[in-house]
Amino acid sequence: MSASPKRRALASTLLAGAFLGLAGTGIWAFATPYDATLAGIHTVLGVVVLGAFGVHFANNLRALTGYLKVRRRLVLAVGTPLVLAGLVALGLPPASTLIETGYALRKMGGVTEGSYQVVRTRVGAEDDALPVTLMVRAGPHYESDPQPLFLGLTYTSIPQMAFWIEDAEGRFVETLYVTKKLSSAGFLAEDPFADEVIRRPEALPVWSHRRGVTYADGLAIPLPDDDDLDGVTAPTPLGHYDLESRAPADLRRFRVLMEVNRSYDFNDHWHPDRFPDDPVYSGSGSSGQPSVVHAANIDLDAGRTRALLEPIGRGHHSGANGTLIPNLEGIDTALGLLGAVLVEVGNGVPADPAP
Repeated sequence: MSASPKRRALASTLLAGAFLGLAGTGIWAFATPYDATLAGIHTVLGVVVLGAFGVHFANNLRALTGYLKVRRRLVLAVGTPLVLAGLVALGLPPASTLIETGYALRKMGGVTEGSYQVVRTRVGAEDDALPVTLMVRAGPHYESDPQPLFLGLTYTSIPQMAFWIEDAEGRFVETLYVTKKLSSAGFLAEDPFADEVIRRPEALPVWSHRRGVTYADGLAIPLPDDDDLDGVTAPTPLGHYDLESRAPADLRRFRVLMEVNRSYDFNDHWHPDRFPDDPVYSGSGSSGQPSVVHAANIDLDAGRTRALLEPIGRGHHSGANGTLIPNLEGIDTALGLLGAVLVEVGNGVPADPAP
């Protein structure tokens, strides 16, 4: 029994309206910084589109079945989403170009002065876990200079970061947060058609080696399908942010560490030709100054529940090992990626650190 004209009209009108709204909020989200309200509207519209499409599909089942009996139409219907998903997963153009363009547009919007994002990790930790808050404020060199994209467009690079905890003896305890691009090997390859996954061992070598995980290719940097970091991963914030996480309840004396690095921050000391025989540093053309490690000591028994993280050294320039090198010779703008990082452990609310 076919659907009534009134039912068909209602379903088609609802589908068209919801689809236009979904497309509009999608374009808005593509070109502007993340907004929770916008994301909520987009999600609700997506649910409405799915419901309206279900009714539309039922109303036109006979016609759609007839369309799909033609092999090329069936291949188009099934193959298109699979091909697009593959291009995104592998970071290949034109999907990668579109994604980078959206990133460049969002960066043009930036983050309003004085505002900040909130990143929450380890949400499913034990009820008695220690609340850990890290107030991270972007520094004057958080963004790189504009880098060419295509058709005259440019984009700016922002830092990759990892926060983790070590016990009083310096043993790795757990990761609190690592940026999504680092945890998923989301760096674009110079050759987008290369078969191998392109990874950046020089990005955060101290954190990646101290995790104690080495992959089949000998690198310590995570692979795209490494799901053990899912609970501590989020996209790199566009500016100031607060990180809210959880630490094991039995910790009393420990150290909170952060490693931060950004591409294209070359200077007279760390220039592109500094290591001409190093295929990672001089070969990639974007490494710049090595990662900088910051740390703060927490002693709950002594009442030291908050502290500013201070620079204590750097990582290897091309990630060949995880050694913490105390020599910061030639490091300048890399020390200004962040204005201040304050950690507090417990339920108190820390004062906003001066940038």
